[in-house]
Amino acid sequence: MKLTPDRLAVLKAIQRFLNETGFAPNHRHIAVKCGKEPYAADWARAKIKALLDAGLIYVSGRKFGARTYQLTEAGRAALAEAERDE
Repeated sequence: MKLTPDRLAVLKAIQRFLNETGFAPNHRHIAVKCGKEPYAADWARAKIKALLDAGLIYVSGRKFGARTYQLTEAGRAALAEAERDE
């Protein structure tokens, strides 16, 4: 799967949030890490769905009713490859 800049930003945001907090982010956290406002969480939903369908992330649980996400091994590999290409 070719990563668009927005999808790559979502992968990076998930990894960054996990590294900083130790917790899996939900769509609001992802939007904020991508430079959007918390109320712009819908911006992240289409990108999250595409990454879920591609098997690059998975739903790891729920926090306050919202799904939380983590990277799969394939997601980590795709992120590492994209960062190597930059």
